[in-house]
Amino acid sequence: MNRYEVALVTGASSGIGKAIALELASAGLRVLALGRDRAALDELHSTAGIVPVVCDLSDVSEVYGKIAGEKIDVLVNNAGLLTASASLVDLSEDDIDAMIDINIRSVFKLTRHVLKQMIERRRGHIFFTGSSGGLAACICP
Repeated sequence: MNRYEVALVTGASSGIGKAIALELASAGLRVLALGRDRAALDELHSTAGIVPVVCDLSDVSEVYGKIAGEKIDVLVNNAGLLTASASLVDLSEDDIDAMIDINIRSVFKLTRHVLKQMIERRRGHIFFTGSSGGLAACICP
């Protein structure tokens, strides 16, 4: 019997996050599919085992509220934000803050939150995905 029952996948509305959510659900886990796109998550909800969680990771207290009481066995930190601008000098302060909030701050806070219960239960796995944007960042025009 699989000891893992519940997975939380961030950025599950599309792309890699959606594929991971579908794969985990097909493996028999109940998947909390977290994202901002309600329509995309509602479409995923038609798959057995997927529970849509519509929220913005920049507000981790909202996330904590929506996953309260869940015993998460697998956390997949997949959500990420890369602005459309190709040059660091063109980014606004708000663009930078938004990327830090989603790509760093929320990942650390959510991981810490979930890790505490994993340690208590002595089981769990945490995964981090990355973006090709991190490999090809352009900081000059």
